[in-house]
Amino acid sequence: MAGTKGNSGRKKGVPNKRTQSVIDQLVSLDCDPIEGMASIARKAMDEGELILAGSMYKELAQYLIIEAYSKKTRILCAREIQRSVADSVLQLLADTITRLGMDDFFEVQKTQILGKNGSRFIFEGLRSNVNKIKSMEGIDRVWCEEAEGITRGSWETLIPTIRKEGSEIWVSFNPMRQHDDTYQRFVISPPPDSIVVECNWSDNFWFPTELNKERLHLLETDPDLYQHIWM
Repeated sequence: MAGTKGNSGRKKGVPNKRTQSVIDQLVSLDCDPIEGMASIARKAMDEGELILAGSMYKELAQYLIIEAYSKKTRILCAREIQRSVADSVLQLLADTITRLGMDDFFEVQKTQILGKNGSRFIFEGLRSNVNKIKSMEGIDRVWCEEAEGITRGSWETLIPTIRKEGSEIWVSFNPMRQHDDTYQRFVISPPPDSIVVECNWSDNFWFPTELNKERLHLLETDPDLYQHIWM
């Protein structure tokens, strides 16, 4: 039977309905994206929307992409040592952009990501770019990934540099040693306006079956090592 070709498919670069719904809700909440997405996730959990709830908790990259889509945002993605942009979270952000259906809105270049509304993602290593970091202005968000390795000297350079009104520093890391400066600075004695969230394997909505088998095996065979790695 003959038929006609429809035009109901979603165009490339246009967010899918779920993504657009999240964006609209964040804009209406007019709050910090982490706070807003947590609020959406809690509501989704209450209503049984587990897929939506899980996606809200998935990654910081998603929070930053949606904020940069919603309004002009200048974001510095930093780590202690970045020998090349391949060491950065650029690819993670690029993959997130594709997953959210925003390829036409963002331009992923070799060393930066640009949004049509003027948003920009910058990628730098703290240790080797001290003077460059000091001269940066107008940064809205800093995402310090693998921050357990960031030294006291790097923090003392970075923190005073981020002075734009409403700016924030987001820190994600796996604690290694309690005496590390990052752990002391943000866990033991966090600044008074900090939000500290401890996440473990049990908070991972997509925790893989294979990894869970390894976890359970270690719990059975070496409880002390299990406590060190998993708890």
